[in-house]
Amino acid sequence: RESRAMDDQHQKRRDAAARRWRMLGEAIHKAAAAARAAAAAGGPDLSADETSVRRFKTFGIVTHVPADPVKVIDVAHTSVAEALQNNFCWVEYSVAAGCLPAAHPPFCPLVRHRTAPVSVREMIGFNNTGNVCVWPSEEVLTFLVLDNPARFAGKAVLELGAGMAGLAGIAVGTHTTATKVVISDGNELSVDNIRVCVDTNCGSFASTTVSADMLRWDQKDPLIDHAAKYDTLLLADCLFFEDVHADLLHVIETCLAPGGEVICLQPSRGGSMERFEEKAREMFQVTRSDNYHPLVQDRHQQALKENELYDPAIHFPSLMVLRKQ
Repeated sequence: RESRAMDDQHQKRRDAAARRWRMLGEAIHKAAAAARAAAAAGGPDLSADETSVRRFKTFGIVTHVPADPVKVIDVAHTSVAEALQNNFCWVEYSVAAGCLPAAHPPFCPLVRHRTAPVSVREMIGFNNTGNVCVWPSEEVLTFLVLDNPARFAGKAVLELGAGMAGLAGIAVGTHTTATKVVISDGNELSVDNIRVCVDTNCGSFASTTVSADMLRWDQKDPLIDHAAKYDTLLLADCLFFEDVHADLLHVIETCLAPGGEVICLQPSRGGSMERFEEKAREMFQVTRSDNYHPLVQDRHQQALKENELYDPAIHFPSLMVLRKQ
């Protein structure tokens, strides 16, 4: 009876999560339809990024601009038609001036973004918020990787829940001496796009082996191919769905080698991070900080003063580090 009650509770949580994503999918469809109607009427042509449900988009640390199609064709070895196809666009990322020392090697990966409206079916599959955009937590995580490459020297690294871009994992591949990086997600569409991004930037990975892989979070999966193989795990905005906390902790505990660490960035998001932290403390040594880098703290304070849409509980990522004994 107790087991049945727990199953019912888990099912209710899954149903609630599905309803949330159905609503988000419908909102994106409506926004995209409004953008098309405005364009047809001679109004402004709103991009997919502008019609996103996000209110605060970036700390302005890691930014992107539309990529030169000639460069895309040259680097990605793709045709003109593929480079300009309607469902995707290519962007070039960089770190804003002054955020890193002038002598720091430039960070300029080409990443394929999705521009087509996200279908309801895609939104209510496995948690795939990364299909919508690169969130500020991933932006900050990417910056922390670039700012401290020595942290990853000689390490095997796994990024979980990487979404469509896996930007932090790409940064490990391009700017550190990690032995290997696996950029993973549980959504097939995301993993396919990550593979394209990895293949496109392979010339910048030096001695680091970088790959993309499908990895869903499931307590019943022994994860034989990943067990105890990683020194460092990266997570950005992966804790909001509390019904998968136990599954995620299983994946972390299974994949992480003894002595390894997990670098996790996540806003509180209604206390979801705090509740994950409570569970994680039963399995790992956990430290958490909101003041972990002066530049991030400066941009946080700037957003508080200048952006009325900025809500720290939703947008400011706390840094949580899990260590396995």
